Parts: sequence; C-alpha cells; structure tokens
Amino acid sequence: MAKVENKTNITVDIGNTRIKSGLFEGENLVASHSWGSIEQLKEYLSTTKHDQVGIVSVGAKVDLIADELSSYEPAMISVHSKLPITLDYKTPETLGIDRIVALIGAAVDRQNQNVLVIDLGSCITYDLLDASNTYRGGVISPGLEMRMRGMAQFTENLPDIRDHWLSHIPSGLGKSTKECLTAGTFQAIIHELNGFIEGLRCEYADLAVILTGGNAPSFESNLKQPIFADLFLVLKGINRILNQ
Repeated sequence: MAKVENKTNITVDIGNTRIKSGLFEGENLVASHSWGSIEQLKEYLSTTKHDQVGIVSVGAKVDLIADELSSYEPAMISVHSKLPITLDYKTPETLGIDRIVALIGAAVDRQNQNVLVIDLGSCITYDLLDASNTYRGGVISPGLEMRMRGMAQFTENLPDIRDHWLSHIPSGLGKSTKECLTAGTFQAIIHELNGFIEGLRCEYADLAVILTGGNAPSFESNLKQPIFADLFLVLKGINRILNQ
C-alpha cells in the first residue's frame, strides 16, 4: 500500500438529498464536488485516478450502493468498520454513521481536545467527542426547514415561509406574521445553539465547537461563542479512516 502522504483517496458522502465527494492527496482536500445521481458519481470515478474510494451513505441502502459501485471496490464505512474513536453509546447500530464520521473529521486537527460538532441539516444534531477520543453521545432536534414546515402543516392559518425566510430576518420582534414566524424559528435555533454550547463548555473544558451542514453559514456569525465552520467534515473523516 502506498504511504499515506502519497495516497489519493476519493471520499463520498451520500446524504438524503445530495451526493458529495472529495479528492484527497494524503491529508489534503484538493477538490470537492456535488452530484445529482450515482451515475454522475460513477462517471467521475472512471475518469479520476485514485488509490481508494470510501463511502458513507445515509440516503440510500448501503448494499445497493456497494453493488452499483463494485468495480471500484469501495470501502463502505459503518459503525462496524475499524474506527479511530471509541463509541460510548447504548445503541450504536441506530447511530447515524455520518455523525460519527463528521466527529472523526473534526478531530483530524484537534487531537486530544474535546470537540462538539453541530450539524445544521434536516435535523440539528449535536455530537461530542472527548479528549480521550471517546464519543460521549449527542442530541437531535428539528432543523430549520422542519420547524417552518411544521408550523404551516399543523395550523390552519400560518403560511409556509420556507421560500422567503432569508429575505429578511428580524433581529427582534416581527411586524408581520411572516416576520414573526421567521424571527421565532431563527432566534429559537440561535438560543438553542448557544444554550447547548454554554452548557457543554461548563462540563468539558477547552471545547472546540464546529458547525457543519447546509444551514451552517446562516448561523455561524450569530452565535455568542467562538466557533468554527467546516462543510467537509464527513469527507475528511472518511479520508482519515482510509488512511489508518
């Protein structure tokens, strides 16, 4: 096997709505792409030189993906794979592998440090890796669009604001029903984020907080605590697993 510093890996994150890939030379991410289908991904793999392909899939059945891409001999990452962290979790078989791999990616540059990864996607997930490289558990709450959709779906008169919320986010009280919904949704998430971060920083010293997920850019600058944003944590985590 080639030395880690010379290996070229392609890492693939197959989510609920999109497929992302990263091209790594050693530990360095040199290119990233989004794909609309497995066929597009296969075409990319066929034209890109690489040593290994690693895949995390939460949006499609792992066996079907492995069969579809069998000619590339992909490493399908799961909780049963050899992982560089320990899982302190009662039901690891129910734990989303993307959450674990994101933590592994976050720890690449933060060895022996407590790390909290917050993924702002369809749901908001909070996952903590302590300084001993042990996963201590997490929290799952409704995501931004889920909250907006829920208020419209479960009431008679409240509108669905998912297509309009970014046009104006009130910093205080809303002056219209749409503004009230926007302010309530956005500010509730801000308070939630700050609350979890403050609580965990009291328990875990020197806690690094990293935001990821599609909605991370909308919240990064609005938090009180020092945080980092990294949209490639899963891709980096897969690469670290391949390079063990």
